[in-house]
Amino acid sequence: QLLLMPSDSFKLVNWLRSNSYLPDLSKDASGEFAHCVALREAYMNLQSSLGMLGNIIASSEVFCFQRWFLVLKTRVLETVIDLVEHLGLLNQDVRNKKQVEEKILTGCNSLQQLPRIAIQLQKLAKEFDMLAMYFIDIDDSSSSIIATLSLSCSVFAFAAGSVLFLPGFSFHETLAPFTSQSGVCSRLVQDLVLRLWKVDPEICEKLNILVKENESLNCFHLQPRNQVLGVCGKVKVLLSICSDALSCIYGLQNQTNSTPEEDIVSLITKSCRILLSQGIMKWMQIPFGIPKYFFSIRPCVGAELFALSSDSSKSTPNTIVVEQGFQLSLDLCLQLKNIQQRRAPVRITKLYCLLYSKLAYHTSTQQSETNRNQKYCYSPWRDEDLVEMSNKLFNHAVKSGKKHSGVSAVVQLEPNERGQGFSSCLLDVSRFPVGSYQIKWLSCCIDQHGSYWNLLPLNGKPVFTVKKAS
Repeated sequence: QLLLMPSDSFKLVNWLRSNSYLPDLSKDASGEFAHCVALREAYMNLQSSLGMLGNIIASSEVFCFQRWFLVLKTRVLETVIDLVEHLGLLNQDVRNKKQVEEKILTGCNSLQQLPRIAIQLQKLAKEFDMLAMYFIDIDDSSSSIIATLSLSCSVFAFAAGSVLFLPGFSFHETLAPFTSQSGVCSRLVQDLVLRLWKVDPEICEKLNILVKENESLNCFHLQPRNQVLGVCGKVKVLLSICSDALSCIYGLQNQTNSTPEEDIVSLITKSCRILLSQGIMKWMQIPFGIPKYFFSIRPCVGAELFALSSDSSKSTPNTIVVEQGFQLSLDLCLQLKNIQQRRAPVRITKLYCLLYSKLAYHTSTQQSETNRNQKYCYSPWRDEDLVEMSNKLFNHAVKSGKKHSGVSAVVQLEPNERGQGFSSCLLDVSRFPVGSYQIKWLSCCIDQHGSYWNLLPLNGKPVFTVKKAS
């Protein structure tokens, strides 16, 4: 019921209240617990829908969008539940000195978790971006819904990460290695500004003030045309949450300067709890809707990559071999698939392909043979390298078409009337030890309107073998 209602007027919060799941969050801690239970119920419904899709016997290409969309919605709910559970820790009754100490400790522990949640939400925002960029025939209304979902994740990432902008508080222990607190702040702001710079320039100016000038992002032109947001009621609600977060940050920056040190943690935890509790309530009342494209059941546009060693004397049609200490030279053919089945005419003007390998992609010869004989099934929501590879490919495609040598390479291919593109590349695997390794790949295209699209990989990863030099 939560999932399959496509009407824009359907609201999650009304369903929850009608089923006696949703009390008023602002009343007490028990209300927050009940709210978390309601979110878990919605989470279980999404999991059930995913299970039903998984039981359908059909090509993975047919239901790729549906499964990917449900997985991301499930991850969002999972993260919001995590956030709500930590919000319940931020408000405790204090009656004696021992409880004061316990409250400060609890508040500190809860605050330490917020940067982790913020980073996870920002990652989800980028994954929603990926979803919209992989389906070249997606309609404008569906693209708008996904862009709004992506914005909601970015806004909540910024709100949850508001504690990172407060002077005197260090979160280095909770951040990933080689990640700076100022770097996370900069990325949170930059991600929001990239989404909002055409929607609300005033908020963008206020956001940019939070980061140093030399860290501000200067590449607005890199935003794909098919992801630009429009102003609507849903976006306005998200803008109000963003404004609340800005007010909270600036208010706390001013208050902490005049607040006794022993009261600062209490002040911050209370402010964060109010900000995020109210934000979640607003978020739950937004009728995001289900993309129209969700109900489009047909194979998705994608590509198959065929790679052969340029040195035919040392390889066969089924094997790619390179001697240890040498670079790997490959001849490539990229074949578009399912493009003729589209209702709307699509003309591809440019094709690009990224190839990437590393020592961690080591595979056994037996496993390579098994994978070659099995039907390939790509699940983009399980690919940990997807966002990074997509960013590399996108930045290359909009800047230049030059070839790059190295463990990764990007090539430009000229599509012919059959949807094929041919090229060659050089991978610097000279430092790889003896063994077999997979080559991850990702392709993209530019259509006749100048819009950028990624293409789903519809066949497996090429495997090359490094042998001792003779």
